[in-house]
Amino acid sequence: MEGFEILIERLEANHNFPTVYMFKFIVPNSPEKEAEFQALFPGVELATKISKNGKFIGYTANVMMNTPLDIARIYKKATTIAGVIAL
Repeated sequence: MEGFEILIERLEANHNFPTVYMFKFIVPNSPEKEAEFQALFPGVELATKISKNGKFIGYTANVMMNTPLDIARIYKKATTIAGVIAL
């Protein structure tokens, strides 16, 4: 997957798959962005925290991932949502 080779290599070196992987993102606080983001994790309960000024929402998702490529695919989809920051 172009642009995610280093991530995939590091995941392979540091995790035994399948594994529960923790995703953390910051998303602009708007209904449209929230809906776009939550679509990345259908059926997954997301922990949320609103920023002090209310402009952003922090999301944490613990998801069972089968391969490093599965993780990279989620990060790649997240890059299509304007304003999303991956931690």
